[in-house]
Amino acid sequence: MWQIEKTTKRCQECNSTIEVSQHYFSALFPNPTDKTGEPRLLRRDFCANCWERRTAAGEEPPFSFWQTVIEPPAEPPKTPREVLLNFFDNLFKEATEVPAAENTSVPVVQDTRLKSQVKYLFALIMMRKKLLRLKSPLTRDNTRYLVLERFAKPQRSPDNFGGDAKVYEVAEVNISDEELDSLRQEFSQLFEFRI
Repeated sequence: MWQIEKTTKRCQECNSTIEVSQHYFSALFPNPTDKTGEPRLLRRDFCANCWERRTAAGEEPPFSFWQTVIEPPAEPPKTPREVLLNFFDNLFKEATEVPAAENTSVPVVQDTRLKSQVKYLFALIMMRKKLLRLKSPLTRDNTRYLVLERFAKPQRSPDNFGGDAKVYEVAEVNISDEELDSLRQEFSQLFEFRI
């Protein structure tokens, strides 16, 4: 079985980098000097200019060749709107209390600072994705809030996420660089987007 190397993304003749979406030529040449003694084919890549020059000059013809292009990286699949909206809705449900230990009745409430950070950051993402819009800012008890609203899609829409128009109050919170890095990693693992 023939083993053919992957592209080096460089022109064999002029050593220029072959960029994404740039057409180039790949050619296979016999390589009788392989260490194993087995016949092999050597892949060489050429930019379009060098390939034309080489062909016009009548240089050594390849065993085989093809024109190709380096494709841009594929876009990650988008997380459906209803998943994002359901996740955001769940952030506003009351935290459940969990006993600290089996023999005590002292409850442990989930980390409210983390939950506030997630709410705030996710609200900003949802506004950027045009799933929520800022209705008005609000200050209450020396805390600033974003008052956001979302609207249900018409029932005839195939990607209806249901429910009536909703309004959310999200407290503005400070997020340190370290906390932001951690939240970015969590969000990128849960959903297919970067922040």
